[in-house]
Amino acid sequence: MAVTLEIMSTMKDADYEAYFKNWGRIWCMKGRPEYLKLLLSVDVHSPVVLRANMQPRNFEEWYKTFDVKETDKMYIAPEKRICIW
Repeated sequence: MAVTLEIMSTMKDADYEAYFKNWGRIWCMKGRPEYLKLLLSVDVHSPVVLRANMQPRNFEEWYKTFDVKETDKMYIAPEKRICIW
């Protein structure tokens, strides 16, 4: 995500709202509890609900795009945000 956001920052009129909404759509998944439990035991990746909802919260662009404030439940303080790439 960091790489694509960096690329978008060089684009004129980048549509961050469309980007983040599409990110959520990509990771949207329904599954029976048994299947989701199986995935936890065999898949090295984090569960899709975490990929969809946790990763964007680490980027300032997300906060600006959706006007997220400290009082919002999805808010993470800047000093606690993680950026690996």
